[in-house]
Amino acid sequence: MGQERRKAKRRSLRYNAAVITFDGRLKRDCVIDDISAIGARLKIEAPKELPEEFVLLLSERGEARRRCKIAWRGAQEIGVRFRAG
Repeated sequence: MGQERRKAKRRSLRYNAAVITFDGRLKRDCVIDDISAIGARLKIEAPKELPEEFVLLLSERGEARRRCKIAWRGAQEIGVRFRAG
């Protein structure tokens, strides 16, 4: 096996109630596949349509949230880095 290159240990999650929000009010449902202290892998339809930065809502009411920047894009998933603030 190859050497692990991640800076923070990820854990599997499969949380399907997350929401991506951008442009003030547009929302897209997604699944958090795995997560770490510095980023996550999200499953989402049409990831190429997302802006480079957005807010990830981690709870139904949006109390828990993370500002994100896309690190990579796949056919149906993206990798994000959490931003400060």
